[in-house]
Amino acid sequence: MAYSVKLEGADRLMDLLKGDKLLAKPIKNALKAVGTLGKAEGKAHGPRHSGRLVQSIGFRVSSKPRWVAVTVKATRQGFSYPRLLEFSGKHGHRGWFMQAMQAVMGKMGGILNNAASEIEREWRGRG
Repeated sequence: MAYSVKLEGADRLMDLLKGDKLLAKPIKNALKAVGTLGKAEGKAHGPRHSGRLVQSIGFRVSSKPRWVAVTVKATRQGFSYPRLLEFSGKHGHRGWFMQAMQAVMGKMGGILNNAASEIEREWRGRG
């Protein structure tokens, strides 16, 4: 026994559900905003001796976009000293980067809510 089902509007529904069209721009904008915030918080919490550490703080958003990474690339004689400062209590800056990222987590709710609102507006406009 065979059954056949015809779903009218299935092509339109599939177009509406394509994540790249609906989600990519708002999510990429939100990730950039979170990255910018992470960079600012990193610079605000970062130890300042020569200034190289805070000047090396940046961020990167994945191409899809799925994630954002706040980066610290300062080195001295080939050694990544931001890691040392983050995890060693010897220099008095232990946890500086974690504190910065906790500040970001506390502030990014508004950014994500804006992205969700943008997605909702886009969704309603497609109906």
